[in-house]
Amino acid sequence: MDLEPLGTLTLHLAPALDAGRGHQVLPIAKGTWTGTELDGEIVGPSADWFSLHDRTGLIDGRLCLSTDEGIVLVNYLGRADYSAGRDAPTHVALTFDTAVESKRWLVRRLAVGRGTLNDGVLTYAISLLT
Repeated sequence: MDLEPLGTLTLHLAPALDAGRGHQVLPIAKGTWTGTELDGEIVGPSADWFSLHDRTGLIDGRLCLSTDEGIVLVNYLGRADYSAGRDAPTHVALTFDTAVESKRWLVRRLAVGRGTLNDGVLTYAISLLT
């Protein structure tokens, strides 16, 4: 299995909505996806659903990516191991859906990402599995 770079996903998080019992909704205030095959801005509604269990962060994200050609929907699930501290990277698996004909190839692909959180900005390096 190899990785093919797909781009950088940058998410500026809005204040969290506390859903109780360790669950939060993290709305995306703004964001961008920059890359050669995929490029655009994150539009609403987009958010991360986050929960913390035994020092493991569970991530369930939904994004609407607005490209020059139309909307690409991005779903991702991930984990962050906080047992050594809150500076741990986040790892996610991403899937796509779109009606944009030139981006339909994404529907057949799986991507992975590694992210870091700094001052409310979550930045992921995203690659396609090949």
